[in-house]
Amino acid sequence: MTEMIILFVVLQLVNVVLQTLKSIITVKGTTTQSALMNAIAYGVYTVIVVFTAGTFTGDYLTDLIIKIAVTMGTNLIGVYISAWILSKFKKDKLWEIVATVKMPIAYNINYIDKKAKFLSTIEKKIKDNKLSYHYIELKNDEFVFTFYCKTQKESLAVKEILQDYDYKYIIHEETVKL
Repeated sequence: MTEMIILFVVLQLVNVVLQTLKSIITVKGTTTQSALMNAIAYGVYTVIVVFTAGTFTGDYLTDLIIKIAVTMGTNLIGVYISAWILSKFKKDKLWEIVATVKMPIAYNINYIDKKAKFLSTIEKKIKDNKLSYHYIELKNDEFVFTFYCKTQKESLAVKEILQDYDYKYIIHEETVKL
């Protein structure tokens, strides 16, 4: 009995991972990838159906409780495993982060010196992180910085730089290929 329950747990976990991957690949993958994933996932699912119809203890209520607990637990864990697996195959993309940044009012100096101090401070942080960017000056002590991030590490660096300022931002995933 215990061996059958352990086997059911393992198979159900594999089933959840495969079903989750199948759903994502059906949407994001090619037709061939989708067909292959569906074939594999439904093949394992057939085994799960047989296990679900079978008995572990001979007691209907005990079997039902075991099957519900295993199904719930493996679904909670399996989705995270699937997401982790997919993250290992995820390619970095080019992200454009456009941020409107307000100069701090803490600088108690004239506008030109205030602007120079602000830009030298923020640009040092940007250059220290080797980020691609440009900016334009707006009115009312605001600037628009545009960052081009090829990795998640670069995107995180932008976030860390901007957190010291009053800013609003939008992020675009660059999807067009030449």
